[in-house]
Amino acid sequence: MHRKLLISVLNRFFFIFLPFTIYSQSDSLMILQQENEKVLEWLEDLYDHGVSTSKDSVAINKEIQRLMNDRNYRNIIYPTVYTWKMTTKFLNDQELKKAFWYMLNLYLVNDKNKDLVIKSILTYNTLFKMDEVMEATYKTYALLDPEIGEVVNGKSQITAPPILEEKLNALKEILLYIEKYAEKTPKNK
Repeated sequence: MHRKLLISVLNRFFFIFLPFTIYSQSDSLMILQQENEKVLEWLEDLYDHGVSTSKDSVAINKEIQRLMNDRNYRNIIYPTVYTWKMTTKFLNDQELKKAFWYMLNLYLVNDKNKDLVIKSILTYNTLFKMDEVMEATYKTYALLDPEIGEVVNGKSQITAPPILEEKLNALKEILLYIEKYAEKTPKNK
């Protein structure tokens, strides 16, 4: 899927994930392989849309399943009020997709937030393909957002189309900023 990008990012951040302990060569290789697998899984999740379809089936990832089955988790992902404090916690915990979902919602609050969200996302754009990450984030979280709709008999039903459209328009604006930024900066990915 994004294997080339994943390997590239992995190579850039190789030093972050290596333990600072001396091991034998075989132990080091095994640890490195395990860490690489974790990082690849983490990166693949970042670009995952949550729901995928094939000829005759629909598959949902672990995040969607958790959102559908865990009320407490849903309350964390879809709070009454989105905060920068929780966004920062997600960023510090490397839960970037959750942080970007919060940013998308904070973007709607006021112009100061819009500016901060755009600057934050453009910073991450030097590391990731943020247009793809933001689309994956939206597709993962929007349809289960209680502000937008509800899940009835295992199916998402839209009950507030204007809010869905408002969040989709915010996503489009963010993607436009990413595109304009990309046009102005040299390709280094």
